[in-house]
Amino acid sequence: MSVKRILIIFLSFFIPLLLHAQIQVQGYFTHDTIKIGEPVNYYLVFHHPPSTEALFPDSKFDFSPFELIKKEFFPTVSDSSGSTDSVIYELRTFEIGKPISYNLPVFIILQGDTTIQKPAADTVIIKEYIIQLPDSLKLKENTSFNKIKKEINYPYYIAGAIVSTFLLLLLFFLFGKPLTLRYRLFLLRRTHTVFLRQFQKLEKEYKKEDSITVIEDVVSLWKNYLSRLENKPINTYTTTEISSQFNEDELKESLRSIDRTVYGGVVSHEAEIALSYLKKFSNKRFVKRKEEIQNAGNKS
Repeated sequence: MSVKRILIIFLSFFIPLLLHAQIQVQGYFTHDTIKIGEPVNYYLVFHHPPSTEALFPDSKFDFSPFELIKKEFFPTVSDSSGSTDSVIYELRTFEIGKPISYNLPVFIILQGDTTIQKPAADTVIIKEYIIQLPDSLKLKENTSFNKIKKEINYPYYIAGAIVSTFLLLLLFFLFGKPLTLRYRLFLLRRTHTVFLRQFQKLEKEYKKEDSITVIEDVVSLWKNYLSRLENKPINTYTTTEISSQFNEDELKESLRSIDRTVYGGVVSHEAEIALSYLKKFSNKRFVKRKEEIQNAGNKS
């Protein structure tokens, strides 16, 4: 065998060994203890000859039992001793139990082949939030009453009062008169309806019993309603004064017929006719009063 051939075999065998001797891989965690799910940085540093090609684990790599959050590559730094590449991996894990020994590989491409170089494993301890649960929980009773002081949100209530007042004033200026008119007419109709219901009830009682007490109650009810309708103290007026106030002959005759029945004790059919006219007169005055209110609203 020639010397040249021996030299080639020697170089092809010993050069990889020399290169391997210059390659160093370091991997370590920045913390010895972490909590479950807490991010931790893992540094992977690769020292090598400048001509060496290598690949670091990327996002497709299986980082179990960790999850990759993100990674940061740093530019190659070279000097007389060689070149250095480094990567920081931000990892997290949800494993519990024993400490985790971990190392990430570097894939070295040498003479067309790929070899794996791993650093020494580094260990990280996973700290649990609850170390151990007791078999049974002892609950502490506390039945005492704790009074909570109520605080009033004065700015909130003041702002609400201001807004409410403003809205009410706005509604009053825009719809105050129509609403007031409708309310007055509503009260007028309701009062008249209640009056008619009570009047007709007493009127029926009188027709059945011919009682002087009942006819007195009817007249009293009629005078009180008329006082409210006309806004005058008609319930204190005598028959003559009422006749003079409205100046109607039929009303005058009806009131006299009722007086003869009450004071003379003479029960007759004339009293029934007189009561019927008082009801008719009330309806007429109601219509007149309603028209007055409506006309006043239209003018304003």
